[in-house]
Amino acid sequence: MGVSLLEAFGWVGLAVLALTVLPALYRVVRGPDEADRAVGADHVFFVLVGSLMLLSLVWDRDLLIDLVVVVTVIGFISALVLGRYLGATRAEREDGGDR
Repeated sequence: MGVSLLEAFGWVGLAVLALTVLPALYRVVRGPDEADRAVGADHVFFVLVGSLMLLSLVWDRDLLIDLVVVVTVIGFISALVLGRYLGATRAEREDGGDR
């Protein structure tokens, strides 16, 4: 039983995505400020979504696509909340914390 072309490309894609997570995790841990950490966390999230989609194709499981939709909605909401938080903290720093 051989490996199909779709399965081979899926595993290669997962390996590439796994390699792109390493610099993003470094940025999350060692980021100079909160915005860099947020960008790194967003990248890790996008890799998670992409990995779930590739696994859905490789394993031929439709359930993972439903999981991707749920995770994407949660990620979108968390990105909005994080953006508002970072905007509020930046405004407080510029105002000198007078609030």
